[in-house]
Amino acid sequence: MQFASKRVLAALVAAFVVWWWANQQHPADTQETLELPALVSSCAAPELPDFLAYPAGAARKQAFFDYLLPWVRCENDVLLHQADTVAALREQSLLQPAQQAWLRELCQHYLPAEQCAPSVDWNELSLRVGAVPASLVLVQAANESGWGTSRFAREANNLFGQWCFAEGCGLVPFQQRDGFHYEVRHYANVSESLRSYMHNLNTHTRYQSFRKLRYRFRSESRQLSGVQLAEGLEGYSERGEAYIRELQQMIRHNRLQQVERKPGERELFASDFDTAQ
Repeated sequence: MQFASKRVLAALVAAFVVWWWANQQHPADTQETLELPALVSSCAAPELPDFLAYPAGAARKQAFFDYLLPWVRCENDVLLHQADTVAALREQSLLQPAQQAWLRELCQHYLPAEQCAPSVDWNELSLRVGAVPASLVLVQAANESGWGTSRFAREANNLFGQWCFAEGCGLVPFQQRDGFHYEVRHYANVSESLRSYMHNLNTHTRYQSFRKLRYRFRSESRQLSGVQLAEGLEGYSERGEAYIRELQQMIRHNRLQQVERKPGERELFASDFDTAQ
């Protein structure tokens, strides 16, 4: 009888342990379920308008900004959501399978394979996933496309002067630089061009200083500044410093600091800034 009592007691203890464990909040259970953002945005800008139909100057500039700004915001919304999610997952001690799969795919989108497996390079991923200041996007697009009137903008939806090197991948410039054999990439639409440009800034080795500067702003909860982050684009043009100064002057002259969001802002809104004459 004593032996039977010990077995009963052991069974009761085991049952209690199972009940207690099942009712504890484990690290994975206590994590708030995160909405995992898309890896690529679904933003779809309409066909590029005929900006030659607008008089050169303030009218054309305003039309160009009015057209492009909502789609810059749309792309940045996805990048901001991705960055927020990466930061949240980095703080978790245990990731759910869906989170692991999303993180692995996102990592492969931004980093070389060896920095994604067997473990994620959190530091580099955090540097690379982020938005691009709207003011900087607008003036680079304007500068590189002649306010949307260039041949490459009109025929290839290429607003940022991005190259490709496979035959037939784009439009061949009428005059190529000595020693270079390239084409100006053709895009199906403006949103594709915009995504490609942002991904280029977020991944190419020559823009590492841009990403480090952006991360400093983000870690200090500061509003991104197109004027200041332009300093990281020394590799974008062979004109170097002169190109950077021109972009900064364009932002200031057109009062585009007004289009930047404060930390935490996500909503789209109309281009209500005052374009300089």
